[in-house]
Order: sequence, then structure tokens, then C-alpha cells
Amino acid sequence: MKITRLALGLCLVLPVLVAEAEVYRYVDKNGNHVFTDTPPQGAEKIDPGPTMTMPFPKGEAVRSKKEAEAASKRIVGGPYTITLSAPAPDSVYRRGEGEVPVAVSVDPALAEGDQLNVLLDGKRWPGGSIPLDDTLDRGSHIVEARVVNSRGEVQTSTSATFTVQQTSVQSPVRKTKP
Repeated sequence: MKITRLALGLCLVLPVLVAEAEVYRYVDKNGNHVFTDTPPQGAEKIDPGPTMTMPFPKGEAVRSKKEAEAASKRIVGGPYTITLSAPAPDSVYRRGEGEVPVAVSVDPALAEGDQLNVLLDGKRWPGGSIPLDDTLDRGSHIVEARVVNSRGEVQTSTSATFTVQQTSVQSPVRKTKP
């Protein structure tokens, strides 16, 4: 316990000692001005003056007055309107050609404890685009966005259906000419 207090005391005192170190200036053989805390022969001691410090601003202080006013007027909490702008309803994608974009917006902003969940075919999707690889079967799929409150109750939801097509190996487009 005594060692811990001693270590803590040293940690608090050492920065002050370093900040108060003496500073010396001299000109080296190449004509460069050198500042150091260990003086060679012929160096002059200089007074660097007081150390300038600035307190780090707190989060609220960073906001402009206009931003603070807008934040205070912002409506938070339901009833919510969810917009699922991507994928477009009944859109068609080909496997292996990129990904299905997912874009959702909620208005007003979610209240504390409420969550936006995105589901792909009824299973929670972590978010972001859906890759068009072998993990996604061909056929129709449903993307659903829902707002769920802290008790797990669905407040509102919206969905869009999209289709994944897979080019057949027997397709005339894919056949190679001899």
C-alpha cells in the first residue's frame, strides 16, 4: 500500500520537475542554434518563460449556439416513420455482381432505449450491404427495418422484397463459341 502511494506521488511530481527543467542554448560548429537541458561548455542559460496551457473543451462547449438550439428543439421518440430507400421494392440483382445496398432512415430520432433493427428474411442483419455471393440463395428475399423499444416491442416496421437471380450454365449468353 505504501509503495502504491509512493509511486502515485512520483507520478504526480515528476511532470512538474520536468516542466521546470533548465534550458540552455548554444551554437554548434555548423552554426545551428541548439536548445538542450544538458549544457556543453559555453552554453547560456535561457528563461523560456511561463508554460502555456489550454484546458480541453468539454463536449457541450464545442457546440455552437445554433447547434445547441437545434438540438433542444429536435423531437426524439415516436411515433416513428421508417424509410427503407434501398433496396428498391421488387428490385432484381444477379448473384456474383456486387451487393444489395441497404439504406434506412428513421424520423424522429430514436429515443433512449429504442433500437433500429434490420432483418434479412426474418433474421437480424448486422447492417450494411448484403453481399451477392453463395451465402445468399437465389430467389426472393425480404429486408425489414423495425424500431423496437426497450421492452422488445415493435413500434413500427417497413419492408422491401428483392430477388436474386443466378445465371444458368446452360444460358446461351454464357456458352462459349468453338
